[in-house]
Amino acid sequence: MQRGHDWPQIPPDREHWQMRKIKAHVDVNVGDDAKFEELARWWLDEPRSRLFSDLLRRVEEGKEWMLATVGRVPPLARAASTIDLSGSNFEKLLASLRSRGERATWLVDDLSLEIACGDCTSARVEIEVFDEAPEWVEFEITASYRVADDAAIPIEGQQGLVELVAEFCHNAAPSFGNIASDNSGSLTALEALLRRQRRDALAQSEAVLRGYSWVTVCPSALVKRLGGSSALEASGAFVEVRSLRSGALLKATETFEEYDDEAVMRVFKSLAPVLPVGVPHKPPAPSTRRRIRLVYEDASIYR
Repeated sequence: MQRGHDWPQIPPDREHWQMRKIKAHVDVNVGDDAKFEELARWWLDEPRSRLFSDLLRRVEEGKEWMLATVGRVPPLARAASTIDLSGSNFEKLLASLRSRGERATWLVDDLSLEIACGDCTSARVEIEVFDEAPEWVEFEITASYRVADDAAIPIEGQQGLVELVAEFCHNAAPSFGNIASDNSGSLTALEALLRRQRRDALAQSEAVLRGYSWVTVCPSALVKRLGGSSALEASGAFVEVRSLRSGALLKATETFEEYDDEAVMRVFKSLAPVLPVGVPHKPPAPSTRRRIRLVYEDASIYR
């Protein structure tokens, strides 16, 4: 990124543009180091061409106000946990996955004002190993788009993310996954407002579904308890029930923006038999930047 310049000023016709963010989150129990390397390399590499090629092209062209880094814990370079995202440094990042480490990530931010409405302005792809139980690995992709007023995230960006997550989960056999905008760090919105601990959520994830979202990945043991894929399809809560090698991907509505209060309630009632018990604590003040999509009722009353 160019330094020593004043920050670019927002043109009047773009003052009402907003940032829309969407995140994919997948948790996998990976005891085998070779399998860890295989999954980690795929997760870090595939989104570059399938989701973020335009964003990375702007980096390669040397556009101003582009921030692009790779990060690794332990670090790839002496005394530096992050270094520039170049071709050789990305290859170093992939090569480092032979050892599990704690975290691997790459990040691109377009801070310029040359982007068009609907463009992806930021991408973060990350893998984190849970320090209390290193067999548990968290895979995340966060994408931000600049849109006008209440416009939607471009459909190709939404569908591309769903397809990538579905393919990964088919091979990885995760205990949970979702695509949402209201996760709270490593916790789902439901877990955060039920005040569940991460270690408990992971340990119980084959018996208790960690949350529900626009897209929810449900492990096979819980799909079976819900009556199987056919019962989930018949519930009317999902426009797509995609069978995976070990579980199912459940998509509530065609687009993320259509996932409204009625759709949230349908999904909640359908998945209630395997959700954690308890009434979520309502946030002290609703956030206009991160709307939380939950039903504030105890799932056990719908069993």
